[in-house]
Amino acid sequence: MAREVDERAGAPLLTVERGEDDAGRPLVRLSGDLTLETAPALWRALGGAANARCDLSGVRTAQPGALALLVERLGARAPGDDRLFGAREEVARVLRLVRRFPEKVAERPRPAPLVARLGDALWRFLVQAQRVAAFAGELVVAAGRALRHPSSVRWRDVPMLCERAGVQAAVVVGAASFLAGLMLAFQLSSRLTSLGLGSVVADITGVAVTRHLAPFMTALMVAGRSGSAIAAELGTMQVTHEVDGLRVMGLDPVRYLVFPRVLSLALIVPVLTAYANITGIFGGYVVGVVQLDVPTVEFVRELRASLDLEDVVRGLLKALIFGLTIGLVACQRGLDTRGGPQDVGTAATTAVVAILFSIVALEALFAAVGSFFGL
Repeated sequence: MAREVDERAGAPLLTVERGEDDAGRPLVRLSGDLTLETAPALWRALGGAANARCDLSGVRTAQPGALALLVERLGARAPGDDRLFGAREEVARVLRLVRRFPEKVAERPRPAPLVARLGDALWRFLVQAQRVAAFAGELVVAAGRALRHPSSVRWRDVPMLCERAGVQAAVVVGAASFLAGLMLAFQLSSRLTSLGLGSVVADITGVAVTRHLAPFMTALMVAGRSGSAIAAELGTMQVTHEVDGLRVMGLDPVRYLVFPRVLSLALIVPVLTAYANITGIFGGYVVGVVQLDVPTVEFVRELRASLDLEDVVRGLLKALIFGLTIGLVACQRGLDTRGGPQDVGTAATTAVVAILFSIVALEALFAAVGSFFGL
């Protein structure tokens, strides 16, 4: 008989002898310890012996994993299969245990139809929208109770939250708005120069920045910076059961935690938008003076003639709505967190995505309404 021995240092010894039985059928005789360390040598030795009979009388010990590998290699999973024979009682018990579990064939999951995936995405969106709407109702109720009982609100947290969301974000908001105004004016410069209308850059930049760019860019910056922070903060408090502790003490988490944060964002986002108006118009001014050779006096005169107080107020009102949206969605996602630290990160990420989608949707809605009513 052909004889193969696993002699690796530190590994239990396994001997595999291959030959034929009295009936001329392939026969494999194993001796030694059948373990996971000797399983690779066994697999190689059984190559081409899929239908062979295996004598286990010389096997002293057998680990379930290695024995399962042998069963699969020989295809002898059926309990009555006599191709595995001669096993000692200890090895036979392990063999019966391996054969007790049915073979599981992993099937490749089929992708769901496109219509089903779209329907599932729409359903998840509607469920999240329903949760946000319900949370908004709770916030309105909490705001009404806060006005009736002002002492139940932590008003001293509002200035601190405004500082974190506003003062510390002023540099980012100002830089983004300045670059947006600069980019807008650069895009207009070539066309306006060819038409001899260089001074019109003040009109277009002033209206575009105050009505659209400043509130939109400010909301995006605050959403990415403060929205994610609020969602992560409240999510951490939720998974560490601090929110449950507030409920045990008889405190409403919406009034105690959510109302000050939403109020601070509703106050600070319009302020940041007013600041972004200045930096954005200044970006257009730089391009007008440097690129288009527009005198400063003419730029200011065109800006005053085209820009009305109504444009500024409309932009600030949009910023107020954006601030309320950021606070509402961020707090809802934070308090809806379940699980551990990984879920806190997921809540912060999904909060930013939901806020950005909401801001873009609101901006599109404002544009459609303004176009429909001629505003």
